[in-house]
Amino acid sequence: MQFGLFLPQAGQTATPAVLKDFAQAAEALGFDALWAGDHLVLPLEQQRSRYPFNESGRFPVPPDRPWLEPFTLLGYLAALTERVRLGIAVCILPYRHPIENAKMGADLDYLSGGRFILGAGAGWMAEEFAALDVPYEERGPRTDEQLAAITALWTKPRPRFAGRFYRFENVALEPKPVQRPRPPIWVGGNQPAAQRRAGRFGDAWHPTIFHVSPADAAAGLARARAAAARAGRNPQAVDLTLWAPVEITDAPAEAPPWERGVIAGRPDDIAAALAAYRAVGVRHTVLVLGGSPARRLRAMELLAREVRPALTA
Repeated sequence: MQFGLFLPQAGQTATPAVLKDFAQAAEALGFDALWAGDHLVLPLEQQRSRYPFNESGRFPVPPDRPWLEPFTLLGYLAALTERVRLGIAVCILPYRHPIENAKMGADLDYLSGGRFILGAGAGWMAEEFAALDVPYEERGPRTDEQLAAITALWTKPRPRFAGRFYRFENVALEPKPVQRPRPPIWVGGNQPAAQRRAGRFGDAWHPTIFHVSPADAAAGLARARAAAARAGRNPQAVDLTLWAPVEITDAPAEAPPWERGVIAGRPDDIAAALAAYRAVGVRHTVLVLGGSPARRLRAMELLAREVRPALTA
């Protein structure tokens, strides 16, 4: 199992110095990847949307706090690191044109020496779609077209695409990504539509832990691989990954992690919870740490010293 960390890209920790220290500490401790989420604006009032990954339904970042754009942030960190991979979990593809998504991803892969991973999602925040003048109800089919178009732009010398929402021809996108045939694509989302999309277009299905037990993860992976087979792809080429907040504490967990949406407890408790997901096929985790920079660093050290060795042996 590989271990990634979600970057502290929001709120008071979203500063160049904090992010530099976090990224370089993660690399020094041997973590495999750094991940950023994707928002361009946040609504002053969350009226229509319910955040799907916690019990309250409220987005955890207030609108008056900084939120750094992921391609920009990862470009900054690419110059400050050497080995650790750089991913977006997840890029809301309909927020941008597929040429823009493909270009920024290709350039990031090129400048980082082939370290980019594209986590791709359809999105959930209707207010943000409205601000960007993108129809919320079209986000699913737009995401499908985006994935097909981005793949063409990354892999073909003369890419062209003719879909319902996006069309282009007579273009070249250079430089191509360093990774061949393209950077990995992880498709995020907990619903069957995301699983089918992962099978058709992706290299991994990337759910969050909230309401996804190990049994649910195994069933979702099976659906993704079945979709891959229907699309004429190798089902075994689709992996399983997991996004999960982690809280290191001496207090015993009050409920299973998939009910609370967080893995909590002592390092051995966290290792045991992750081992249950590894047993059903999870190959890479994106772990979300909270608190001050010092508290995050302490958690990183405990994960590296006491959790990761139990799951990478």
